[in-house]
Amino acid sequence: MSIQDIQRRLQQWAIESRLYFKENAEVNALHNWHLLLPMSVIYLVILDIFFFMVCPWIPIPVCLPCMISFLGFHILLTGFIILFHKKKMPIWAVQTVITVFGFEILTYAGYLELSAFPQMPTFLFPLCLCLMTQIYTRSTVYRITEIIFPFGLYLLFSFYLKTPSLFKIDLFILCIAIIISGLAVFTQTLYMIQNDKNKRTLQKLCELDSMTGINNKAAFQCQAEEYMDSHERESCALAICDLDNFKIVNDTYGHRIGDEVLQAFSRQLHDLADNDDQIIAGRFGGDEFVLFFKQLSKEEVLQKLQCLHDIEGFKFEVTCSIGVAYSAHRKSNMVQMFDCADQHLYGIKGDRSQAIAIADAD
Repeated sequence: MSIQDIQRRLQQWAIESRLYFKENAEVNALHNWHLLLPMSVIYLVILDIFFFMVCPWIPIPVCLPCMISFLGFHILLTGFIILFHKKKMPIWAVQTVITVFGFEILTYAGYLELSAFPQMPTFLFPLCLCLMTQIYTRSTVYRITEIIFPFGLYLLFSFYLKTPSLFKIDLFILCIAIIISGLAVFTQTLYMIQNDKNKRTLQKLCELDSMTGINNKAAFQCQAEEYMDSHERESCALAICDLDNFKIVNDTYGHRIGDEVLQAFSRQLHDLADNDDQIIAGRFGGDEFVLFFKQLSKEEVLQKLQCLHDIEGFKFEVTCSIGVAYSAHRKSNMVQMFDCADQHLYGIKGDRSQAIAIADAD
């Protein structure tokens, strides 16, 4: 693999990881916030046991003012987390608290090691450094922040407190720990991105009609009702499209030709809806298709539907009848709009003089 390939992969990873954490920031923040409380309480218990039982028993010399400062700070942090753990915190606040917690753990580990084992190569701090990268799923920037600052502080104190030979050993060990942590972050993020892609692909397949590639009934209803619930006073329209004499096409030319007719019509729906956020397309089953229009006037809805009346590419004539329910003031729900559109669809079914019937659902 060339250097250019490695650079390209790293750039792609950086772009995809940024998009992943941006799109999943709220879910990850909520999960991390719930996980933070038990972690903080457990760490507080561990600190108490270590400072008041382990250190005097071994014995390990610990500076009392530093010990009180460490405990006091962590008690305040734990109290803050307990106070707000049932509230929905902003994403940046959750990320910041977790970064402070990680910074705190690494600082404590470095302090204990330098005070208890000043004449030995480092082992506790690099271990904590590697472990901290695996605890919380969050943006890489926060992970790097909570690692780099304790890393720099530890090296600074190691330089002043240890002999030159021990400092070089510490520097070598910590560089290895940083490399391991970096690889862990890279591979873990790569796995999450790939897993997220697989989930999105599977979700998309579950939402699409297998033959036509447009939304199935459940996905269409979910998207349309979600819009109606969140835009209570905005206009909308529901169109039901039904192919004329489709049973005769199946009986005369066979079901394979019938499938081709459905696919040809679905391509026209794709052309209409794929590049327009104001339109949702779906298939309810058989030769019945539906369209949902957001915030469009009656004239705009009719104009967009004109292209669906004739389906070209066949030796025989294929046409479509369309019933439309239009709600200007959103006084109707989805069921009422569907009944209204369905009623007007079958009122013009087979009427060559009228291909589209639009009615006021309100």
